[in-house]
Amino acid sequence: MKSTLGALLLLVPALSAGAQEPTLVDPPPQVAPPPPAAPRRADPTEEEAPRGYSVDIRRLSASPRIDGKLDDVVWQEGNLLTDFTQIEPQNGQPATQRTEVRMGYDSRTLYFGIRCHDTEPSRMVGSTMRPDANLAADDTVTIVLDTFHDRRNGFLFTVNPVGAKTDALVRNEGEEINVDWDGLWHAVTSRDSQGWTAEIAIPLKTLRFSSGKDLQSWGFNVRRYVSRTQESS
Repeated sequence: MKSTLGALLLLVPALSAGAQEPTLVDPPPQVAPPPPAAPRRADPTEEEAPRGYSVDIRRLSASPRIDGKLDDVVWQEGNLLTDFTQIEPQNGQPATQRTEVRMGYDSRTLYFGIRCHDTEPSRMVGSTMRPDANLAADDTVTIVLDTFHDRRNGFLFTVNPVGAKTDALVRNEGEEINVDWDGLWHAVTSRDSQGWTAEIAIPLKTLRFSSGKDLQSWGFNVRRYVSRTQESS
């Protein structure tokens, strides 16, 4: 992948619902902190789902330190995605717990910085720190990347509040989940009085995507699950 990269990431309705989607582009020389505005809505006349979004992902001026703290100033250069929508139990309603996602990239890595606000942080569930454990009963954040934008296949990365990681390959619109796949990626989490945070770094070499293109179109989703209320957004 070239160091100067563009991408239009569009909704992957086959993998999950209510996602927002990014584009990799270089920022201007001096980047001001982005406002927490909603991403622009995709043209409804296109083949995408009516609720599809696109987001221009900014190239970061430096690599954030992956320590779970989200206190690096460079995160302010990234995009800010908010206003998550429930998939369950009340499909289409606003999420009851606020989630904020920062994202950006450099020549080697795609970065996510996620703040999971929680009004009852003592009730968050993180049952294990073991890699590749079953996290179905835990609070989690999951990232899905459809790097060929075929709406059928993707890379899945999940983390819980205590730092346990799982990953998988998604195939045939989710009918096949290969949990034996182990990708190279890094995630650190932290808990505090506001909830929990996660910093995730996914090396581009971990992913497969079309080569020889300056402009890449990828599908993308971030899903949060709150265990005690069984809310997915």
